[in-house]
Amino acid sequence: ASNATITANFAKDDFPLTVNNDGHGTTTPAGRNEYEYQSTVNITATPSTGYEFSHWQNGDINPSVSYYVVADDSIYTAYFKPLYFTISTSVDGGSSKGSVTKFVDKQAFGTDITITATPAEGYEFDYWEGTAESNESFSYTVEAHDAAFKAHFKPLQFHVTTKARYDLGTVTPASQSWDFGTSLSIGATANPGFKFKGWSDGYGTTNPRPYTVVARTDTTFEALFDTLSYKINISADNPNIGSVVLNQFADSQEYKDFATDFQQGDRIFIISSIFGGTGASGFPL
Repeated sequence: ASNATITANFAKDDFPLTVNNDGHGTTTPAGRNEYEYQSTVNITATPSTGYEFSHWQNGDINPSVSYYVVADDSIYTAYFKPLYFTISTSVDGGSSKGSVTKFVDKQAFGTDITITATPAEGYEFDYWEGTAESNESFSYTVEAHDAAFKAHFKPLQFHVTTKARYDLGTVTPASQSWDFGTSLSIGATANPGFKFKGWSDGYGTTNPRPYTVVARTDTTFEALFDTLSYKINISADNPNIGSVVLNQFADSQEYKDFATDFQQGDRIFIISSIFGGTGASGFPL
């Protein structure tokens, strides 16, 4: 019998490696795969938009690692964390018109925040710059970039009524609505035969009077007027010629100026005093 040589050949077994993630990124390779014992597997974690790699389950903070296959089931899990972004808010025209929610700290991606615009007295919310939202308060989910929002406000309007009592004159400007904060000069002009007396609210006789539209109910300004008094002195060289004196009076410039200051329906009282002579019973004017 002759001798025989028998050689035994062995092959390396394959062992499973499972690579997972927390849902905010991907890995290469991914899932469960089998690899030859003692081989090396390169594993890489890639974050989704708005996230960055945090660590592996073993605490390693390098997103790319090498795994040496051991004779056992192995699991690698990648963990990610959100990025933080600056949210800037402002008011067009400054704080005198209103205020808006401020964010001192950066906000995490995906966070829901509420941004509110609050008008100051005399103003109302108009619109946002930086978003299509139309309400003064809205919810915003932080996106993967810095964001800026500017609140615009507009002045409220209030009606200012101006009038002259008994229509004895005119007051300007005419009655209308004005923006809050508008500066006005309210003036009263008397009709012929009248003079400005004052204001019905007791403000005094300042004319025109200054007024700034304030945030309250509608306002009324009423001007008061008095009748003008005239004193006309007529004399004659001969007091016995009364009719001549009266005719001279009717033709005088004083009388013409006096007469044109009145309107139809006005009542005129003329008081005369006749000294000596024949006198007169009335003025045929």
